[in-house]
Amino acid sequence: MKYIGAQLYTVREKLTSSDEIKTTLAAIKNIGYDSVQLFGSIDLASSHAKAAKEEGLTILGVLTDLSECE
Repeated sequence: MKYIGAQLYTVREKLTSSDEIKTTLAAIKNIGYDSVQLFGSIDLASSHAKAAKEEGLTILGVLTDLSECE
């Protein structure tokens, strides 16, 4: 299966509150994306991942500093 995902970094200004995160992820889903790429710290990406899964989006990957993974 091939996925075309949206990079959440491109809409980072819209991800400042839980309501805006939910609204933004719903809009991403509604325009036809089925997956997203997360960004930021592991804690931030984890909270975005939970919200994305609740909207039915697949997580393709995480853009983060390698030191976050150690």
